[in-house]
Amino acid sequence: MLRGWFSWSALLVGMYAAFLLAGLTAAALLVTRRATQHTRIAFGPALIAGALLVLLGQ
Repeated sequence: MLRGWFSWSALLVGMYAAFLLAGLTAAALLVTRRATQHTRIAFGPALIAGALLVLLGQ
């Protein structure tokens, strides 16, 4: 992972951001009824977005 090369804090903040973004996305899909509790949601885009947020923020 590229974030781990920068620092441990970048790695941890990036993972936290990914989980936060994925949770917000899932909540938005559930509220708008575009997804159910059994719908699979990809986690890869959230990981990429979390990494970009951390790396661009440094």
